[in-house]
Amino acid sequence: MTAQAPVVGQESDVDFLKARTACLDIVTTSLRLVDSGQATKALELFTDDGELVLGNTVISGDALRAALAQRETDGIRRLHLPGEPLFRLLTPDVAKTETVLQLFHLGTDGTSPRAVSRLTDRFVRDEQHVWRLSRRTTTILAGSA
Repeated sequence: MTAQAPVVGQESDVDFLKARTACLDIVTTSLRLVDSGQATKALELFTDDGELVLGNTVISGDALRAALAQRETDGIRRLHLPGEPLFRLLTPDVAKTETVLQLFHLGTDGTSPRAVSRLTDRFVRDEQHVWRLSRRTTTILAGSA
């Protein structure tokens, strides 16, 4: 793969578009899994050493599995509304996205806005040419998780 980031306004090459599509699918799929009560399935989208960073806390391994499992059992129905992600291909096998995200809690008494955050995701492509999320950093810009 020799993908190059295009100059603004220039058509992207096919390898760049394939990488972008794969990584953006991971972003939206991970949020959809949490929203549908299947957060632990999002583990499949991470590398084996994948990390979730919330503020100064880095979560990985068994703690990451537990954090995602907690999302399935906490009784909160969530709706994540991502903005259009910014995508950068850093090398042919490493990419990064930044996504502004709105989080809502859904309840029987209505919808409650909770937070506006920035997700900064780092992806790596393995030897089987599969992209995985290696690090997700969540920065809360307004509200609280």
